[in-house]
Amino acid sequence: MLALAVDYLLGLVEELVTPMATLITPEHTRAVIRKERRLAKWLIGLVTALLIIGTGTTVWRNYAETQSDITVGSKDFTEGVIMAHLMADMIEDRTDLRVTRHTNLGGTQVAYEALKTGGIDLYMDYTGTVYVSILRHEPLTDVDEVYRRSRDELATMGIMMLPQYSFDNTYALAVRQDTAERYRLQTMSDLIAAAPHLVVGSTFEFTNRKDGLPGLTAYYGMNFADTTGLDGSSRYIALLNDDVQVVDAYTTDGLVRKFN
Repeated sequence: MLALAVDYLLGLVEELVTPMATLITPEHTRAVIRKERRLAKWLIGLVTALLIIGTGTTVWRNYAETQSDITVGSKDFTEGVIMAHLMADMIEDRTDLRVTRHTNLGGTQVAYEALKTGGIDLYMDYTGTVYVSILRHEPLTDVDEVYRRSRDELATMGIMMLPQYSFDNTYALAVRQDTAERYRLQTMSDLIAAAPHLVVGSTFEFTNRKDGLPGLTAYYGMNFADTTGLDGSSRYIALLNDDVQVVDAYTTDGLVRKFN
């Protein structure tokens, strides 16, 4: 947009500096040219003013961000974004720190890399995700031990893991109500029997985590008809459209209740 505006501005200037005598034709009289040039001068002033305002706004925004004391980030799903704003609100309310918010950064690796490189100073993640996806350990079922080991290992890298929040968000498998009724799904054993008839759609992270789909299918001996990797925001749409019949869900997902 900036390049187009500057190009347009230069075109107007070129019209003004072109000798009037070279522009005169029987239809394009001196009076018409003067009128066009008055309009061109007005447009030059308007475009210049808009460029100054736009550039000034960008410079001020960049300056404001460099003046912030702390930058809070988030991964690219609703709960992470909400938690980022809650943390930022608390910091602003209870301290004199100036906060910049960078939400919807991407998945775990993107957010963690931003933390390591100083792009952000703080973001919320899950102890199991930190332990398995970031620190590359085998899954553990003892949540307190997972937290302690993750905290201690991150400390050796110069990263502080704060005390845990008092809520839990774990993975679950979700199906449509009609699918549950058709295959009489109430337990994991029921799903094992139905799996050869079902396509599972899972987020890319769940598809690759050892405590995600690979661990689940290996532990229960599930053999789904097919597996499709999906973006987190589209998996419920795929489920509703019957493109897939099973998805990985977070137990705190509001869409689980919305879609029953």
